[in-house]
Amino acid sequence: MSDNDDYESDMVDRIIKSDTILNKIRTLLPSSIYSIDFTKIISFATSSSINLVLPFINGFMLGMGELFAHEISWRYHWFNHNNAGYKIFPVSRKYAGINAGREEKSATQNKAAQFI
Repeated sequence: MSDNDDYESDMVDRIIKSDTILNKIRTLLPSSIYSIDFTKIISFATSSSINLVLPFINGFMLGMGELFAHEISWRYHWFNHNNAGYKIFPVSRKYAGINAGREEKSATQNKAAQFI
């Protein structure tokens, strides 16, 4: 016998053993499991994907479109930039941060000047 024949007979033996194991498992399980049709599982999976995945994609596309439209309108000056809708934070807080940075810079320069 060749190696190929040994391999084939070994595979047949394995299939028969696995088939007997599956038959034993089937006798232990209730018969209601086998009444489930495969098409029902596929239809449930498709309806779930439509209800769970598509809203996520829809929200993602709406968000990206909103960001894109905002960038285009900002670059081409379609609206007044003094509009309150463009203000992300109060102007006073913006200038307070800039002034604080200048004060820190001048304080470090004064300390450096003392050592020279």
